[in-house]
Amino acid sequence: MVSAATNLGANAAKRYLEINTGKSTRATEELASGSKASNPSYDPSSSAVAYRLSATVQSLVQASANVSQATSMIQMATGSLGATQDVLTRMKELTVKANTNSVGDSERKMINDEFQQLLNQVTVNANSARWGGVSLFTGGAGTATHSGAVTEAATGLVAAATAFAGTLNTANTQGNITGYAVDATVTANNGLYDVTVQISDQTFKATVGAAVAGGALTLVSTTDPSTSISFNYDAADVTGITNATTFQSTLRTSLGIEAGAARASFEALSTNAAAVTGGAVTLSAGSGTNAGTWALTYNYDATSKVGTFKASLGTEYYTATIDTSIYATPATLSTTVSFSNGISLALSSFDSTTSLAQETFSITAGTQIKQAFQYGEKATDMLDVTFKGATAAALNLTGLDVLTMSNAQLASGKIDSAQDQIGSMISELGGKAAQLGFMADTLMISIQNQTAARSSFIDANIADSMATLQRFKGLAQIANSVFTQSLNEQSQLASMVQQMR
Repeated sequence: MVSAATNLGANAAKRYLEINTGKSTRATEELASGSKASNPSYDPSSSAVAYRLSATVQSLVQASANVSQATSMIQMATGSLGATQDVLTRMKELTVKANTNSVGDSERKMINDEFQQLLNQVTVNANSARWGGVSLFTGGAGTATHSGAVTEAATGLVAAATAFAGTLNTANTQGNITGYAVDATVTANNGLYDVTVQISDQTFKATVGAAVAGGALTLVSTTDPSTSISFNYDAADVTGITNATTFQSTLRTSLGIEAGAARASFEALSTNAAAVTGGAVTLSAGSGTNAGTWALTYNYDATSKVGTFKASLGTEYYTATIDTSIYATPATLSTTVSFSNGISLALSSFDSTTSLAQETFSITAGTQIKQAFQYGEKATDMLDVTFKGATAAALNLTGLDVLTMSNAQLASGKIDSAQDQIGSMISELGGKAAQLGFMADTLMISIQNQTAARSSFIDANIADSMATLQRFKGLAQIANSVFTQSLNEQSQLASMVQQMR
């Protein structure tokens, strides 16, 4: 029917034109994007499933990377253990070499020199096997215990006539200095003296002029510039120090380094502040924390309103800052402060606007370090890899020597046990590496299957999309022609009415 008021044919043609154009446009989107749900509204249920599968695939891809990294870590670790086995093999050979009457005491001393270097290398290997900054074979850290009130002291310092008073200069001594005097050397340097003092693992150095009666010899740590140690010269007479040789001799005498003398020992200050004893500051160690006596200080800068915590072992130190201006109540601050070596501080109502003097904590050595890896989609898909201690102490090798045949025999037995321990560790880690290899294969299969599943929900069928495009593009063109023709029918009706007039 042709109506002057309503063009039903044009309306129908217009509706089908829009339908066909929409379907051809969607087919074009599918071909361009490669997805049949480039717009989630096209197929909400399939899109939801596809997004979930995409997240699963990405999680599995990252898990696969985790497994690869864990495998690399184990390969590095077992390589280090293999190097330690080589060291132990050579040490075993030296025990055999020393366990015979065909060599004398002087020869055994030379053999022992190499033996001690190799013994030290065992610990070096353990400390050097690092991953992510963590030494895997140190055994990690055990518990941390506050030292309480400790007075800074040097025990065993002796007076060296007309040279050193045998006392610490407490005004110039600061930082974490703990251990025994190991060595002291002095060399001439163009009218000055280069002085080096080693206390346990810490090395202190200074370049100084001639000794002055009543003065002090102050040296600075080579690893922590804020740590220094200072020895008082004789108050009245330093004529015993005339050159580098006498300087070194009198300094070694004062430190008890000479043969037959008791070596001086040093203990760091711990103030036993209420902030620590009252629970405002609680220190704990992490897997990357080395055992030993750690010193903790806190310095507050009122101008910048920034406080700095410092944790020092003597041979290493770490800092962490707090911007107190961002807290509403900095005088009663409760938060956690972490250091890069694993030490963390739990602060509870801590007054961050007041500096904290030095406190010391004794951190015991642990027996093993655990590293965890997520190997699957779920957060509970975790694999633990255990790295047992492989230092000389952990292998029960400390204090060994081959200076006598009986000592060589004792060392031989302990080296056998140590090699068994290392062999067992290599075997365990090798088993983990094999397990990770199978996990990697499983992950690749899962990624493949999950990707295929996602594809079935979201990927466009190119052939179908091409056919759809051609079909509805043609229908759209036909609908457009029909729509145009329908509009012409009303024009023809108007012309007919005019002719009838």
